[in-house]
Amino acid sequence: MLQGDDNHRIDQANGPSNASLQKNEEYASAAQIRRLGLALLVLILLMSYLFLSLWPSSFTQATPGNELRQVCLMASPWCFRVTMDVTLMLVVMLAGGLGSFIYTAMSFSDYVGNRELVKSWIWWYILKPFIAMTLSLIFYLLLRGGLLSVNGNGDAKVGSLNLHGIVAISAMVGLFSRQAIDKLSEVFNALFRTDPNGGDAQRANSLSQPVPILNDVAEQYLTQATTNLNVRISGAGFTKRSILRINGAERTTLFANDTTLTATLLPQDVQQEGILTVDVLNPAPGGGASNATTIKVVKKTG
Repeated sequence: MLQGDDNHRIDQANGPSNASLQKNEEYASAAQIRRLGLALLVLILLMSYLFLSLWPSSFTQATPGNELRQVCLMASPWCFRVTMDVTLMLVVMLAGGLGSFIYTAMSFSDYVGNRELVKSWIWWYILKPFIAMTLSLIFYLLLRGGLLSVNGNGDAKVGSLNLHGIVAISAMVGLFSRQAIDKLSEVFNALFRTDPNGGDAQRANSLSQPVPILNDVAEQYLTQATTNLNVRISGAGFTKRSILRINGAERTTLFANDTTLTATLLPQDVQQEGILTVDVLNPAPGGGASNATTIKVVKKTG
């Protein structure tokens, strides 16, 4: 069975790999394989019938999207009326399911033929066509949003689309679902790419705190037991919530501007000779600790 479509593949010449055996995966039974194969056959027949039944044979360049048409299933009294827009969406989804069936059937026959179908992957076979149908619809909406025009009455003309081309693309989306998802990711990233320095980062009242940068401490030396406990810090990225820390402990801090802070040390900070480690912390959201510098407490003379 396919894991991520390829990762579960087993060496057919040497039998199951040690990695596969270590997982103790249980292979599907003959009855489960028969039921799954029958379900896939029923699904492809049903999708093919619905695809042919819904195909808009009267589709022309002048066909409005709100035109109603009646569809009856298997010459039965089960009939329903749908607009041309809805018809096209259903045809596109069925085309995606048909394309997906090619891949699904090839995978199924490959692993059943090699007696390597793992039970835990049965649901992958069941859901794969429906995933492809949804992907095809998304692609159709993207393509139609870029190709259709709207007339003066606000009614979209479905005839402005190349029906056969759209259906062919939908089938390819189903056949190559992984590539289709990658393409959708590219489209999303292109449409919604943002400037990391814009948006909230440019607002004066931004909730996200910057990471501060500590450039210098004006008082690089303090005398032991001094009563002058105020220090001035210069740097960048300071905010009103910035906190100066001495050896990891917070001290009373006063914000001057985004490049200057002043703080008051405690008497015990200068009680003994030594080195004080100084940094600045901007609290969350965002924020973080700055680089560190030091203040040296020197012995009192005289």
